Amino acid sequence: MKFLKLAAATPLLLLAFGANAAVGVFGEPEFARNIFATPDKIFLSGNAGITGIAADSANNMYLTTNNSGLMAVTISGENFNRISTSFPANNNRYPGEYLLSDSLSAIAFASFGGNEYFFFSSADPAGSAGVQWGRFTDRFQFEDRIALRAGASAEAAKDIPVNDLAYEPVNNIIYAASEEGLVEIEINEDSGPSVSRVDPYTLSSTRPDLNRIWRVVNATEFNLDTPAVAFITKEVSGEDQTGKSIYLFTPGDENPISVVGQPMPLARIAAIKDIGGDLWYAQKGVDTGISVSSRLRRVGKYVNNAGSYQRVSVADFEPPQGYYTNDSFLVTDFTVDSETGAIWLATTGRAFYQTPDINGFYSSRVCEPGDWTDPSDDFYSVDSSSCAFAGGGWRPIMKNDNLTEGVPNSTPHQYFKAVSDGGGNIWLGSSLGVRGFISRYMALSATRYIGVNSVAEVNLDDVSPGPAPYISITVGANTVQQPILLDAEGKLTLYFGFTYDEQLILSPLTFPVTSTPDGVDITVEYYKDIDDILNSLPPTLTAAATWAEILDFEDDLFIGGPCFLETLGCVK
Repeated sequence: MKFLKLAAATPLLLLAFGANAAVGVFGEPEFARNIFATPDKIFLSGNAGITGIAADSANNMYLTTNNSGLMAVTISGENFNRISTSFPANNNRYPGEYLLSDSLSAIAFASFGGNEYFFFSSADPAGSAGVQWGRFTDRFQFEDRIALRAGASAEAAKDIPVNDLAYEPVNNIIYAASEEGLVEIEINEDSGPSVSRVDPYTLSSTRPDLNRIWRVVNATEFNLDTPAVAFITKEVSGEDQTGKSIYLFTPGDENPISVVGQPMPLARIAAIKDIGGDLWYAQKGVDTGISVSSRLRRVGKYVNNAGSYQRVSVADFEPPQGYYTNDSFLVTDFTVDSETGAIWLATTGRAFYQTPDINGFYSSRVCEPGDWTDPSDDFYSVDSSSCAFAGGGWRPIMKNDNLTEGVPNSTPHQYFKAVSDGGGNIWLGSSLGVRGFISRYMALSATRYIGVNSVAEVNLDDVSPGPAPYISITVGANTVQQPILLDAEGKLTLYFGFTYDEQLILSPLTFPVTSTPDGVDITVEYYKDIDDILNSLPPTLTAAATWAEILDFEDDLFIGGPCFLETLGCVK
């Protein structure tokens, strides 16, 4: 196996990349790549809408779909690739192990017992709904569905539709936004996940439609670092109170559920996010309390001032008449790039973004290109309209290639999900597939490496590194820190391996490991410039995994190598 030796010499400077900025001359976000994949390329299916997106500790992206189950992808060059041919996971490929419907709603991650596990959910009303959990190493290990009501019939308690999931790390709890209320799934370090409360947390004992939870997010930072989650209820026809308020759930309080601010006058809420300690929201429909226009939607946020909530309107979105086929279009999700201030909207017709001007202003105007057929046409710069400037209007996402993506730019299609990550990358899930706007990305090839013959691959891409980028790799108690040289496109792939030898070997780069039941921790840290290390700044990007020696033994898995499981004793 060929490994990359990390040279100690000072790397060449990438002056062209260092000159790039996060925002272009017309206010548009600048990215290394605009990557798109249709479902048939990654799901082995030609029809799969992306309903949920989340990253594991190695920064591989897991996707839930509305009819093809679970997928995990990473970025390779200009493409999304499956992290393993074991994906996708669904009823057809893993009968008897994969227990949910292939129509999934959300995914989240939690760690216990030295391992990271995924939790995924389904809201399929046709059955096989609920929450299942498991992990992926070099293969899938699916666990049972979780009974979401303690003390109830085990099977009936598993089949409760769940619309969303959120992880609260301080208390190590997964929260499920279910059709019967907010479910608290406690994770025990030894025994794993379980629900201790007999019934979900609810808002009403007499009106069940008020208890149908739609979205839930970790809101600990908004709650001034006291562990909490925020949630919104599902809009129900005929129930005027549904979908208008944001609720804060603080476990341990005598009355754990409280209302954040006041209900929206008429508009329902599509999504909520805790961003920088503020609780952001996007309205999915019209609010006649703010405008007589049936086409206006609003993005706002709540600021927590010592327990007093202040609502701030941030940006309006008001497409012209005829932009959609009718005025009943909906905003489905949003995200915010905290570095540039760019807001991204997912709607039932298109996706949009807008970067604010220097005063933080966003226009409600929706820009329309002069030529929908030419994605390379920079229609912002050819006129003197407000769309030529930051804060001048919402800009629709243009596709790279109509033939590849299957639908021309002029044809609307549904977007379901908008997610930003720690690298400033934006991920959009739609009825056509998944899109990534990638500016700074690093991923390990797995979250668990098995055996001394395994090789860890690190893929790094940075649109704007500093003059002396640096990387740090730690395996167990051993750390290697070295300057690195990115190629002309700002990319780097490097490898490292594992050995039972007691000495760290730099060429090829291998780390001494000793097998333990919990595994050996692996951390890779990327610093865009060595000055960040010298100034004690946090790493620009981080990816984490573990290593263990796993042996097959009569259909079970045992950790072996120098030492088997403690119950079996050590082998010299």
